[in-house]
Amino acid sequence: MDLRTQPARIPQREALISQRGMLLLDRDGVLIKERHYLNDPDAVELESGAVELIALMNQHAIPVAVVSNQSGLARGLISQRQLDQVHQRLHSLLKEGGAHLDGIYVCPHHPEGSIKELRQHCDCRKPRIALLKQAAAAHAAKLQASLMVGDKLSDIEAGNRAGCSTVLVRTGYGQESEKALDAASDLSDLSVPDAVMNSLYELYQQLA
Repeated sequence: MDLRTQPARIPQREALISQRGMLLLDRDGVLIKERHYLNDPDAVELESGAVELIALMNQHAIPVAVVSNQSGLARGLISQRQLDQVHQRLHSLLKEGGAHLDGIYVCPHHPEGSIKELRQHCDCRKPRIALLKQAAAAHAAKLQASLMVGDKLSDIEAGNRAGCSTVLVRTGYGQESEKALDAASDLSDLSVPDAVMNSLYELYQQLA
C-alpha cells in the first residue's frame, strides 16, 4: 500500500477554524524525540517543526492537545512525578519558541502492568478513543473536523475510529509504520492514514 503517490487528504487551516476542529498529537516520536520510557526531563528534545506548527495553531485559536499512551506508569518504569517533570520541560521548551499546548491527556494503563491499579484493559489506551474524546470535550472541538498526527498505526487507528483526518509522520517509529503499511495487503482501513509526511515541519508548511 504505497501512500507516497496519493494526494494528502487533510483539512486546511481555514477548515479547522470554521468547523471547530483541533490538532491532536502523539507525544513520543511526534512532538518530541523518541526516548524509550522517557523519565528524564533533560532528555526532552522537540521534533522538527513542533514549535512552528503549534505556534501557528495558537495564532489562529485552534486547540492543540497531546494524546499519549504512557504504559511506563503501569510498568513501574516511570513515576507520576517524573512524568510531570517531563511535561513541565516540554511546556518550557514550547514557551521558549512562543508556542503552547492546550492540554496533555495520558493513558497510564497496560493489561500486563506491574502496578496493580494500572494493570487493566481500558478505553483510553490507543487505538481506543477515550483520550481523543476527552480532549475534544475539554475544548468544545469536533473530532470529525480534527486532525490526529502519530508515528504508530495505533495512533492512526485511534484517529480514524474517532472520525479525524490522520497523518503518519516518519519521525519516531513512523518509518517502521510506513513499511508495515507498504508490506501489508490485509490491513484494516482504520490503520491507513490520510497522508504520510516527513515531520511536523512538513505539516506546518502545508497548513501555513
